Amino acid sequence: MRAGLISIGNTSHPNTFSAQLISNIQNKTGAPVQIRVGGTSLDNAKYIPSQTEAIVYPSGQQFFNVPIGITLGPEWFNSFSALPAVKWILDVPLEFSSVDASVQFAQAGVQAITIANLQAIEIGNEPNFYNDNTETIANYVSAFQNYSAAITSSVPGLSSLDPIYQGATVASGAPLPPWDASTLFTSGLGSLKNIKSVSYHYYQTTYGHNISTTLLNHTLTTTTLRDAFQPSLSYLSSGSSPKLPSGSPIPFVLGEVGSSLNTDASNSTQLNDFPLESVLGAAIWTVDFLLYALSIGVGRVSMQQIRGAAYDGWQPAPLPTQNYGTEQPAVLPPYYGYLFAADFIGPASDVRVEYLPLPASPAGANASAYAAYDAGALARVAVLNTQFWIPGSGVARPVLKVSVAVPSGVGS
Repeated sequence: MRAGLISIGNTSHPNTFSAQLISNIQNKTGAPVQIRVGGTSLDNAKYIPSQTEAIVYPSGQQFFNVPIGITLGPEWFNSFSALPAVKWILDVPLEFSSVDASVQFAQAGVQAITIANLQAIEIGNEPNFYNDNTETIANYVSAFQNYSAAITSSVPGLSSLDPIYQGATVASGAPLPPWDASTLFTSGLGSLKNIKSVSYHYYQTTYGHNISTTLLNHTLTTTTLRDAFQPSLSYLSSGSSPKLPSGSPIPFVLGEVGSSLNTDASNSTQLNDFPLESVLGAAIWTVDFLLYALSIGVGRVSMQQIRGAAYDGWQPAPLPTQNYGTEQPAVLPPYYGYLFAADFIGPASDVRVEYLPLPASPAGANASAYAAYDAGALARVAVLNTQFWIPGSGVARPVLKVSVAVPSGVGS
């Protein structure tokens, strides 16, 4: 899960609604949910130790999904203690932040999270957009080296977790190459020896598109993911790429994923595409996307969760908006996709998800199938029907009949 500025409360005023929804997922997988706190807002934020308010928004941005220029006080970091059972990925500001300011932010963040609950540290967000989209790989690698060295040496206990950094954090749709894993690592990122994982961002479509041709389009999902990320996945699993101290490949993660990227450039109207992003079809896409990503070797996926977006898994607290009144706490359709995927993955420590290609027929074009293996043994099969249908449209509801052949001895 990826969290920008979602309301999770603090120890004195916990958001029990969010805590329960997160616990539901953890109970199905038997592992802590990993939450990334970061993104554009945080990369452009400033930490002010003397600020009494947890967060201060720039004038006129109180309704923004992605506010720019927020300031954070010490109280903001108390939110981490509201969810003690999760692992945290902390995004430290880079684009407009000095080394000293970033170190100060990292110190406050890790102290609040605790070393035991820290999964990784990111430095910056979507660096390919820096300097008006002209940032070079060399500049990014140099900055990453300088900032990571300063943070590691200044945050108590951090060196004991080395490697602890999640690198890349490249934006959805970025040119790959040069921002692919191979180019980044061979340009110096690999020689730093402090990379725990690499992260890329992904949005399937943009505001205003038809769900039947975008999210409920299995071919689009698979080809887009494969074309964009297979080269990096292949490189990281090859013998020529750097490895973790254990000798295992450095994991490739999708650290920020959403169904639709909002194209409201002003960011002031909190524009949402509910027919695209917050319907049953979005839940089905979530399952299809998550299972296919796992099947091609993606190690982890963080689904996007920001203030008041229709593609969120849930609305965690009452939120005044400019166009929709006050949005009340509610579970949104993508969350049901999270639960399905968590059920399918299950609690086994050695689970493998395999994509099962279906016949190239009209029925097969609107369906997808996956198998889950626990310790090498077939444990679960999932079949998704992505056929688009609108009740009351005058068109009969389509029916998809599926036969699944399983090994002998499989009873249920």
